[in-house]
Amino acid sequence: MTQYDIAGILDIQRGSMRVVPETFECDFYRFMEGDVDAINSYRGEYMSSYSWVDLTEGYMTSKLEDM
Repeated sequence: MTQYDIAGILDIQRGSMRVVPETFECDFYRFMEGDVDAINSYRGEYMSSYSWVDLTEGYMTSKLEDM
């Protein structure tokens, strides 16, 4: 991972792997934190090529409707 300069992004321990969100910028995380720019840039489509994302996309859309 050092080859791609991403060593701090992943935390790998005893058979588990997770991202370390503090180490990179992510528009989804900013959206969830209520960042106005991230919210305003959401256009109702989120990772549309993946069927497993439907619940997240629905949540994001409903969050916009509540504003």
